[in-house]
Amino acid sequence: MYSRYDRHTIAAFFAATRAMDADTCVSTFATATLLEVPMGPRQVYGHAAIRHFFEQILATLPTFGITADWLGHGVSATRLAVTLSALMCSR
Repeated sequence: MYSRYDRHTIAAFFAATRAMDADTCVSTFATATLLEVPMGPRQVYGHAAIRHFFEQILATLPTFGITADWLGHGVSATRLAVTLSALMCSR
């Protein structure tokens, strides 16, 4: 079960992706976070790499946001609708 802090952090992450705010999005991760991603680089480690990863997504999808069901929804510059599925784990 998530703590109140976890729920607040997760909500801040979702809101930051919908606002396309890379700084706030990155601030929701620990500095030593390792993301495993299915596209692009297989592993993204640390705040600088996570920021770069999200900036690439935001540059590719001018409209983007992740919802509470862990689905990323966006529209590309060519008006193509995109849905990404994500699974988040913590330890």
